[in-house]
Amino acid sequence: MLGKEGFKWTNERHYAFQQLKKAVSAAPVLALPDFTIDFTIETDASGIGVGAVLLQKGRPIAFMSKPLSPRNRQLSTYEREMLAIVIAVQKWRPYLIGRHFKIKTDHQSLKYLMEQRVYVKLQPYKQLSGCKHAFQKLSPRYFGPFEVISRVGPVAYKLQLPETTKIHPTFHISQLKRKIGSAPSSPTIPAYINTEGHLLVEPIAALDRRMVKRHGKAATQLLIHWSNQPKENATWKYFTDLQRRFPHFDPWGQGSFRGEGADTPANLGSTHPAD
Repeated sequence: MLGKEGFKWTNERHYAFQQLKKAVSAAPVLALPDFTIDFTIETDASGIGVGAVLLQKGRPIAFMSKPLSPRNRQLSTYEREMLAIVIAVQKWRPYLIGRHFKIKTDHQSLKYLMEQRVYVKLQPYKQLSGCKHAFQKLSPRYFGPFEVISRVGPVAYKLQLPETTKIHPTFHISQLKRKIGSAPSSPTIPAYINTEGHLLVEPIAALDRRMVKRHGKAATQLLIHWSNQPKENATWKYFTDLQRRFPHFDPWGQGSFRGEGADTPANLGSTHPAD
């Protein structure tokens, strides 16, 4: 308008001006509800509030907006969107009770989630001892990435795992890490991890032994090399526990479990005191 050639009042500009004048001068007219037609609720949520509109055949019946409390502003995007639906249904309950209605939301946050690939954190080297308690030797490892299929509750997600995987496909959010860039991946979860995330291990050999005090008595511990693990991850286990849990395990061969005392295998080699 301030150019050297001045403002030119063309047909297009005249039409745009008339539409703008109509929009700012005419009050919006809401349709009256027709209880023979299904209702539709469209909702949305932002970081500071929620809003909704009640419609029939695309025409608005009523509008609603509400600011979020400081506490509700801390909710996740999915929870805020669900809160918008709950508030809208409660507000228009007299219209909806006993009738069919539809709820529409943009699902942008959920669509974004479904497009993500995540890594799964497992404790692959988690062994079960003969004393019926678990101990962890190695730090957790991440496997993946895998596609997110759906959300299960407020803090869990279901993943698309390989068919050969034995563990359940639903994981707590603390076990997941979003894939960013081209980080190294382990696309398969080892088949020797069972449904509880424990590594299925068996003793291969005894690398060493030592004598320790247990319940006031001398007891033998063996340094066990486990299957599916390198030797540097060997752990000390009580000989009697090994006998009970793995009765066919022969630490040094030649029948080292047979013909000996209850707590001492044959062919032990060197003996070290406990640290």
